[in-house]
Amino acid sequence: EYSRLAITKAKKLINMNKQKRLTTLGIIQLSLITSDNHLKLKVLKVKNIYSYLSNIFIKLTLIPDQKPLQCHTRTIPNINHSGIFNEKFT
Repeated sequence: EYSRLAITKAKKLINMNKQKRLTTLGIIQLSLITSDNHLKLKVLKVKNIYSYLSNIFIKLTLIPDQKPLQCHTRTIPNINHSGIFNEKFT
């Protein structure tokens, strides 16, 4: 019984560590607009990203319906490292 208790406490500590890592990754501010079967997505800015990261990579995944999946990729340099993008995708 003592070893089970130790394992349970270790799992809780691991889970708490995972949650801390997830909460420190940052915040993405988005704008989503739907019209005429199109989705317009605008990445406004990111917050709380550590300054030692030189490149910010944002990956958004939308769950498609039965239609074939289209993928769009674009690289936007953030020269001033402000985290403000104002980039639109349709």
